[in-house]
Amino acid sequence: MIKLFFFSFLCLVSAAPQSFETLLSKEWKMRYTENGGRREYPDGGEVNDRFIFDANHTVEIREAGESQDGLWQYDPATRRLVITNRVSKDKWTMTVITLTKDELVLKFMDDTEGNATVYLVPVK
Repeated sequence: MIKLFFFSFLCLVSAAPQSFETLLSKEWKMRYTENGGRREYPDGGEVNDRFIFDANHTVEIREAGESQDGLWQYDPATRRLVITNRVSKDKWTMTVITLTKDELVLKFMDDTEGNATVYLVPVK
């Protein structure tokens, strides 16, 4: 009887939906971007670019061999994710279109990225 209860409990825990922090907290790499209806795949210089999100709301952005540290905030009501650079205090605002264990889709909402949509996959 105890084994049955324990097994049932494990099934419920494993089937429970994961929190936003749990799904986001991993290393992501770019699959491609869409801008103006056109897909652009990472070139040789972008292949190692990464977003590394942690559950403690920190993020590391690796781009063109350089690393930037930041903090992230998420508003579930608006689906807005804001990343603030720790040094420059610059902010990137994006809408979370999709977040699953296998895909992260972000639509940038600032002028610097031209409202591009970025499709990311986890680094295995």
